[in-house]
Amino acid sequence: MRALAVVLFAYIWRIQDAFPILGKLQLPMLALAAALAFFAATRHPLRRLRQIRQPTTKFMIALAIIMIIGVPFSLWRGHSATFVLKSDLPNVIFLALVAASVRSIRDIEWFALMNLAGALIFATIVSLFFHVG
Repeated sequence: MRALAVVLFAYIWRIQDAFPILGKLQLPMLALAAALAFFAATRHPLRRLRQIRQPTTKFMIALAIIMIIGVPFSLWRGHSATFVLKSDLPNVIFLALVAASVRSIRDIEWFALMNLAGALIFATIVSLFFHVG
């Protein structure tokens, strides 16, 4: 769950843009890899990919498959492949990890609290270091 919070900070609140050293370390990919490793190592029966059989996750997975199938037929294959592999596929993996990791309302509240903390950090950094007219 903590690794997913770091992924949330990296994907939603772009914390690596505020601290350039985190951008050079490729924080979003490192955090996603750590979250995948922790998820694979878990033994909790409620944290399984079987738990994500919901219409929203099925739709996102179907959309990702359509995008992958469409790459060979696109006008700019290299850019399309890069977009699918670097932009869309990590988002689908993040969606699947969040959907599979939530066990109860307490986990949802924890994710909401982490989102609120990310918004607080983002707003603080913007207020302190950037001129807003």
